[in-house]
Amino acid sequence: MKPGKLSKLEAHLALKCSYIDKHVRQTYLLRVAHYNKANEVESNILIASKKINRQFTMSSFFPQKEGSGLSDGQINLINNALIKAFVVCGIPFSVIENPFFIDLLQSLYPSYQPLSRRVLANKLLNQEHSKIIIKQEAVFKESSNLTIDKIEYIINEIENDKFAAIVSDNASNIKLARQIIYKKYPNILNFNCIAHCANLIFKDILSKY
Repeated sequence: MKPGKLSKLEAHLALKCSYIDKHVRQTYLLRVAHYNKANEVESNILIASKKINRQFTMSSFFPQKEGSGLSDGQINLINNALIKAFVVCGIPFSVIENPFFIDLLQSLYPSYQPLSRRVLANKLLNQEHSKIIIKQEAVFKESSNLTIDKIEYIINEIENDKFAAIVSDNASNIKLARQIIYKKYPNILNFNCIAHCANLIFKDILSKY
């Protein structure tokens, strides 16, 4: 199987397949999250390079010095920063192949070879997605009660004497969290959300008609 198709299959098993065993899925999450992008041939392919080969670019004024190339670790840091910036800022992936954007990147460091849109939108995006899932699962695994932990974190950050009450819906886990917090911080009152209760009552009434 070709490397490109193999990476797509691994990403599918890690991120999209709902029938895979959880232990197998975890294995593929780790594989996708730790792709060595610097050694991938695709990462050095730049479709837009043909468009700018005949032009003077900003990088022409910053000649590559001997021994000043980027290490694999530096390349990975730049690539990670790029995918986060593109996703969070809503930048179209096609911008990575724009000649002016390429000039910007290479003016910052001439030896950096920009990625292709395919690598950015597939390999790097899947990698970052997998890292986020792994971090989330680690948090859930380490925390016995994530709701209580988060509420207590906020209370301690702001100081408990600045809170008058906790108001929430009637879900069992939330209700239990409110009770535990009230026992630990008696000055913080424990209230059900009246609006939520009214909503449930009207929903039951209307469901009969």
